[in-house]
Amino acid sequence: MCCSLNQDCMYEVKVTDKYTAESIMHFSAKKGDIVMADAGYGTAHNYIYAQEQKTDVVLRITPKYFCLYDADGNKISLVKLLKEAEKRQEKMVDFFGFCKYRTRTAFVRVIVGKIPEGQAEKARKRKKDSCKKTKTDNR
Repeated sequence: MCCSLNQDCMYEVKVTDKYTAESIMHFSAKKGDIVMADAGYGTAHNYIYAQEQKTDVVLRITPKYFCLYDADGNKISLVKLLKEAEKRQEKMVDFFGFCKYRTRTAFVRVIVGKIPEGQAEKARKRKKDSCKKTKTDNR
């Protein structure tokens, strides 16, 4: 579903099957739009697509699966950078680099904020409950 937060209305809905990946490419995006999406959309492919549409984008990513590269093309481990920031007890970190998808590359800024422990624990519980439900539903 694509909706406008400032106009409080829904613009687009696309119903897909379980084989269709979540993607912002299912929706129209244009210059001046700001696309916000959850972790299912936090991929280099979606980010680069948004950049090509001249659309600003805020994506929730999974650090383990979002590959970041330096200017020389060397892979930067976001997980390692976040662990180092945690050791320094930093609540927020800001990284610049590049992401790649096939032959396309885009400059990206990754901003990470630490989730308060209470919220983190609730999120872990939701994830576990969701996994249990999926296992039960598939039996």
